[in-house]
Amino acid sequence: MLRTVRVALPIPVEKEYTYELPGALEASVGVGSLVLVPVRARVYTAIVTELDVKVRPEVNLRRVRGVVSDGPVVNTELLELTRWIARYYLCAWGEALQAALPAGMQTKEKVVFYLDSESPAAWENISPRLYEHMVKYRQATPSRLKRVGLRISDEEFTKAERQGALQRIVELESPKVRAKMDRFISLAPAFETATALRDLIPQLHGTKQKAVIQELIRCVESGDAEPLLASVRQNSSAGLQTIKTFEQRAIFSIIEKRVFRIPEWMRPTDIPRSKAPAFHKSQAKAVEVLQQAIETQEYRTYVLHGVTGSGKTEVYLAALEKTFALKQTAIVLVPEISLTPQTVQRFRSRFGDTVAVLHSRMAQGERYDVWEQIRADRYRIVIGPRSAILAPIQNLGLIIVDEEHDGSYKQMDPAPRYHARDVAVMRARMRRAVCILGSATPSLESLANVAQGKYTLLTMPDRVPTQGRSAAALPSIKIIDLCEERYKNNLHGALSMPLIQAIGSRLERKEQVILLQNRRGFAPIFECQNCGFVPRCIACSVSMTYHQVKQQLKCHYCGFVRSPPASCPNCGAAAFAPLGSGTQRVFQDLSELFKGARILRMDRDSTQAKNAHHEILNAFADYQADILIGTQMVAKGLDFGRVTLVGVINCDVGLRLPDFRSEERTFQLLMQVAGRAGRADLPGAVLLQTRRPKHPVFLSLMKHDFNGYAQQLMKEREALGYPPFGRIMGVQVRGAPKRNVERLAEKWRKLLLEQLPSTVSVLGPEQPYIERVEHQYRYFLMIKAPKSYRTLHEDVRMVIKMAPSSMPNLHASINVDALEQV
Repeated sequence: MLRTVRVALPIPVEKEYTYELPGALEASVGVGSLVLVPVRARVYTAIVTELDVKVRPEVNLRRVRGVVSDGPVVNTELLELTRWIARYYLCAWGEALQAALPAGMQTKEKVVFYLDSESPAAWENISPRLYEHMVKYRQATPSRLKRVGLRISDEEFTKAERQGALQRIVELESPKVRAKMDRFISLAPAFETATALRDLIPQLHGTKQKAVIQELIRCVESGDAEPLLASVRQNSSAGLQTIKTFEQRAIFSIIEKRVFRIPEWMRPTDIPRSKAPAFHKSQAKAVEVLQQAIETQEYRTYVLHGVTGSGKTEVYLAALEKTFALKQTAIVLVPEISLTPQTVQRFRSRFGDTVAVLHSRMAQGERYDVWEQIRADRYRIVIGPRSAILAPIQNLGLIIVDEEHDGSYKQMDPAPRYHARDVAVMRARMRRAVCILGSATPSLESLANVAQGKYTLLTMPDRVPTQGRSAAALPSIKIIDLCEERYKNNLHGALSMPLIQAIGSRLERKEQVILLQNRRGFAPIFECQNCGFVPRCIACSVSMTYHQVKQQLKCHYCGFVRSPPASCPNCGAAAFAPLGSGTQRVFQDLSELFKGARILRMDRDSTQAKNAHHEILNAFADYQADILIGTQMVAKGLDFGRVTLVGVINCDVGLRLPDFRSEERTFQLLMQVAGRAGRADLPGAVLLQTRRPKHPVFLSLMKHDFNGYAQQLMKEREALGYPPFGRIMGVQVRGAPKRNVERLAEKWRKLLLEQLPSTVSVLGPEQPYIERVEHQYRYFLMIKAPKSYRTLHEDVRMVIKMAPSSMPNLHASINVDALEQV
């Protein structure tokens, strides 16, 4: 009997494909298995979604080439959830399924370019630097060329092939991650005790042999019955011949076992267990409501609106305790990887080694092994950023989305462009679980769902009580007018005199300071002072940021790096100067102003090393630093009792963005970072530097009036028909050359206007703030529909089927519930 399978491919095609399953593979393939299948001239890693699909006898099926996984890697629940993601976010099911797997599991194809000719004719009008690289190395991949600073467009590669300079070969790569095996020592039954091993020592003559036995005695006494061979050899300085002697005498044997690569901060430790504190009134009310809901084991979503420092984490912990009492598991989402260390520490102090972490900064092998152990029910809690919502955890009873308003929960590229908060709500609904959306500044979408009765609101308007007070006070907020300070000549770089004085007073009192500068690098502009020339990225329409630490110019969109020019290519003058301030420059200014201060910097550049987040935050928590300067990594969720001052270097960056959500986001970010001050016994203060001191955002911030400002924004959104009172989808068309991208965008606009009803607005196509990224020009359209339009997804899906197929160097993508188009 012919066995068949239906598979979902990790490519942007909506349908699934059916293949013949060879008899030799039948036993190892089930629903959820990873298999290799041919598609035209290529081979893909696909996921089996159905077995024994009926096909017509005359249909000639292609065969499954091989099996990648040992058994299913996706369970029934995740198949259902990813199917919903694909339907709602208008992507392929295979793309959604791929997002649920750790990176490196799939067998991929890679494009390799080989040198085909060195003749000048073949290389005419092609990059000389590419020619030099190919002549030297004879082959290259696009990713390798990027790493050495060569940004070659698809168009130029195609031209080089057409002229005979290069030959393109597609090769199959092995999976980058797999189970790690290692060799261990297994003692024979007669020598499994320390006493039996000691009795051996008089019978041994060599010092190395005795050293091996002494090391084995130490391992047995410490509880390690099967020690790692490499560790025994290293600690005893024994060679392989010594080990073989013991094997030959049947004292022990060498066995191979799987080794799980677990991050150091997740390994079993003797962390002192913490106990739940006495709850203040609003905390106790929230805990009571949530625990009752969890006990019913019915779906409910709650918005936990608590001011910064109100004790939301303790409410989460109490909800988790009830969940575990019912033998269920939980997922906890945090918006920033930088929040993970503190969150993990608090959760492990309550729940021990049952807490797992999943995030993209983990080594691929570590992430794969943790993911495998989550599947095997080794952990009860999974903590991580947005991708953790797809963790393969079983028997889910609770999902917590901390800082639910945060834009980082929305995946931008590649597909699926999902919002983890909304996926969390849907996963909770499917599992009949409880979902908690926590924030000091809830999103307008969540507040609208509360108003419509879809979610239940729980409020905590007061901070946790501290010694001698009924509740810790919210910090005072002061606005500093940068225009006025510049007029008074009171600026030292990006720092105003009031902020400098406030920092100095905190340092004198041995208190700590957090400064937010949401721009990394040393200076955003590197300008010739003679003619105004500014070096720009070769691949993106953006100026390059100056990084003083490495003495380089870097594009923050594509990663292109170059050395700063010694002289201006426009006028020849050696007059370049960095303009503006990033985190590196603020760090330098602080070092000059406060000679003895201990300063830490936390941004994407300073946290690239493994465990860098942990090391920086632990150092600040242990009072090994006085000032922490960083990007928005330092703005959310961090809890340091000695921080009494928060300063924001430039509040205006977010307000300038051409986005209807810019004011909401700015308000949320500033209120969040303000909440880092005065969280314990010491009163806090916040200084906000701006050139727009009369802006409504700052007037509301000074009064800590989130509710009032949210209501004002709600009225504006309702009048304009924007979310949460309307629905939007973004269409991005990208590629090269520019004229072809523009034409394709116009075709999309025409098709959308023809197929969608007149109640729907189609805005654009417009070029975004950054029109070109990685050699690709971009045009955006926005579909703006009323909330009452129920068939928007189905109608846009029909438009996708009718739209012009993606041509070489041209691509179109849909972003459902788009958050930004800049």
